[in-house]
Amino acid sequence: MKVHVQLVCFCVLFVRLLGSDWRVNVDWDNQVFPSYIIATSTRNSETDKMPDDYLGDLNGYIGIEYTTEHPGEEVRVEVTGGELIKSGIFEGAAKVAGKKYRIYPKVAYDYHKLGLLAEPVSEDVTITLTVNGQRKGTKVQTVRFRSVNDCPLSLVDDRGKEHDYSWMFAAYVNENHPLIDRILAASLRNGIVPAFKGYQGSPSEVYQEVFAVWNTVQRSGVKYSSITTASGESEKVFSQHVRKLEECLSNSQANCVDGSALFASAFRKIGLHTSLILIPRHCFLLVYLDDDRHQPMVIETTMIGDVDLNKQSLDRGLNSLLSGRNNNLSRTSFEQACRRGAEEYNNSLPYFEKAPHYHRIDIERARKRGITPLGSSRS
Repeated sequence: MKVHVQLVCFCVLFVRLLGSDWRVNVDWDNQVFPSYIIATSTRNSETDKMPDDYLGDLNGYIGIEYTTEHPGEEVRVEVTGGELIKSGIFEGAAKVAGKKYRIYPKVAYDYHKLGLLAEPVSEDVTITLTVNGQRKGTKVQTVRFRSVNDCPLSLVDDRGKEHDYSWMFAAYVNENHPLIDRILAASLRNGIVPAFKGYQGSPSEVYQEVFAVWNTVQRSGVKYSSITTASGESEKVFSQHVRKLEECLSNSQANCVDGSALFASAFRKIGLHTSLILIPRHCFLLVYLDDDRHQPMVIETTMIGDVDLNKQSLDRGLNSLLSGRNNNLSRTSFEQACRRGAEEYNNSLPYFEKAPHYHRIDIERARKRGITPLGSSRS
């Protein structure tokens, strides 16, 4: 009997000692991705299943791990930061004694400053824990904010399981960007189409509208660039550098994701169904020519720079004259890009939804899930 009492006392003491300890938990290897924060800021997670050891915001990024001492503890977690993090508070009950909880307050960020973050910076985050009205302590954690151009792709958790975040590429498709209206206006001035009617027109008319945008971007001088290196490294988090639309056009450079996101933005603006197609180490674009999604067209966007339309040449003029087609070199490159895209897509069909790193990111579906486009980088 005496041994039993001692054992119970020891267990109670152990739980109390365990409960008195807590630690700050910043997801993704102590790194904050502004692109993820902005893209998921309006995402509704109320329908998601809440893990029984989780309290607070399911979209939360910065929180704590705390083991309770008693059942029904009233827990308050307060987060304060510097320029990028404003504040965040969670107040609620932790029902089970001796249970380790992950607690994430709903944090208010300065979204404007996050959207302008072109290079990584560090910021101190202060977290205070109060239990049943008694302050348990305050801890300061230095976290690393990555560039807004860094797109998280996957995370390997502590158990070695990989979580896919490639859907984040949809955040770099921005149909509301002011430059998209300029691209469409320039396309009309080029005279290939009289108007953008989207699916109010026939599939052949939609085809012409898609080519008109291709021709305009090609005239802007955008070339393929293979730069994908992100602003930081981690053994747990894999990410890729993605340019925003204004950076593609001002620098006349685009990698496979940049170019596909640029065209998807324009096609979304005129109401076309678009998807980013991901295969290992590559991305290209699918757009439907009809509203019922029966006529897909796949474009290898990296071929946009195969023709320099800003160089005048006798060969170019003769080519258009003899073929009887206006913008012949541009049309030929577009047709070749479509053939290449179709070949890549058809070869990949057996692997989608079955093999790692093969994904079709439907932009319309991403928007319905609450994935918000990243804004321009203009201050």
